[in-house]
Amino acid sequence: MARPEIIDYIRKLKGQFPDDEIRRQLLKDGVSFEEVDDAFRIAASMVAPAAEGRPRSSKAPLVFLFVAVMTLVLVGILRKASHIGGSDAPKQDCEVSDDQQAQVEEEIKGHSPALHAYPSNVDPFLPAELAEGDAAPALLAAVKAALEAGGPAMIDGLAVKGYKLPEGVAAAAMPKLEEGLRFGDNLMTGGSLVPRTYAEAGSMGVVAVILVRLCDPYLEQAEAFLKEGRLAEAEAQAKKAMALGMLLMKDWSTVSRAMGAALILDGYGVIRRAQEKAIDKEAGLDCVVRKMEVAKVTGMLGKELKNFMMQPSETAVIARLAASPKELPGLQKYLDSPTLRQVYAAHVLLGVAEAWSPSEILAGAPDPARQGFLEAAAKHKDPRLAALANGFSAAFNELRGIYAKLPLEDRKTAVAGKPVLAMAAHVPATSADRHALLLGLLSR
Repeated sequence: MARPEIIDYIRKLKGQFPDDEIRRQLLKDGVSFEEVDDAFRIAASMVAPAAEGRPRSSKAPLVFLFVAVMTLVLVGILRKASHIGGSDAPKQDCEVSDDQQAQVEEEIKGHSPALHAYPSNVDPFLPAELAEGDAAPALLAAVKAALEAGGPAMIDGLAVKGYKLPEGVAAAAMPKLEEGLRFGDNLMTGGSLVPRTYAEAGSMGVVAVILVRLCDPYLEQAEAFLKEGRLAEAEAQAKKAMALGMLLMKDWSTVSRAMGAALILDGYGVIRRAQEKAIDKEAGLDCVVRKMEVAKVTGMLGKELKNFMMQPSETAVIARLAASPKELPGLQKYLDSPTLRQVYAAHVLLGVAEAWSPSEILAGAPDPARQGFLEAAAKHKDPRLAALANGFSAAFNELRGIYAKLPLEDRKTAVAGKPVLAMAAHVPATSADRHALLLGLLSR
């Protein structure tokens, strides 16, 4: 339902300015398409107010109406680049009041994106024209180039908080990374990256970690440009980080999606500060409205990213079902639903392969339902899911062989949740071993 002040605003200006111009300004000021349409429809059925009448406002701040009217009147004079305002615009206080902040928070509160829906507020910060195709081959080539340049020492470094890739490593990987950022899709996990061993299944997440570290130069350069006041250049570098973040969030890997969300937030943090600095510098008549819009997008983007991630309530259910062979059929919905599949499929398959119940571990043999679930998934109509299930089936079979050979005492130790030294022999022990494993995984 349209707010009274929006209806009055339209009635006041209708006839003085083209409807399209009024509509465009309202949308720019953050009014939704639905509310604008409702307001125009209602205003058309009402008698226009007297010319000297003043628009009523019961909720919206007066500055909203003042800015909207004045920017329409001065549109031809104050237009600069792609937005209204600029160095020629009259200066004014650009601080958002408490009431205006409350209005923004109310709009954010009312934003209810569907669970696991695509975070559409990211789109304005991505490259304008992404090529059709899969970024995964180029991204994995970038990781491989980084591993070859960095050697085993890089594997050790990744485990250290605050570690940064050496300049030579980033330089070696950058051409392929830039190539990958041109594409809009990422079919990495289950496409170009499929485990064949128990060790590979546990090491795939390192690929996402390396990709995020390769983005450090973008963010560092963005911060440097921001400090120098080169705002457009700062935004351009931050957008590259956000582009990789979105590609990672399109991957099926739990680690990729988490790292991608963090990268998007880091990149957007720079962009938001650049936008606010630009608004303060220009101090145009619409500066308060623009600041409110930035704050609104920030809040909405945060909600969308949170909804696009795995939900703790769902992962708790998956953990419970995966640990009970009799309840494995309850996991099927996470594979069959296209929406849930992209978020949870890899997590479900890993759980079925690894989350053995205490009785299974003590027996040294899994319940047949586990193998049946993985075999059925390997025949799924979605080829990406089928390939990933085949990979986890191989890891599962290897794990089955490991448990079968463990002495009973070691199996009891595993049930107690304590480390079993005999199992350590089946995973890379040194950085050189882990480095070789990753290179082998990326060379297939």
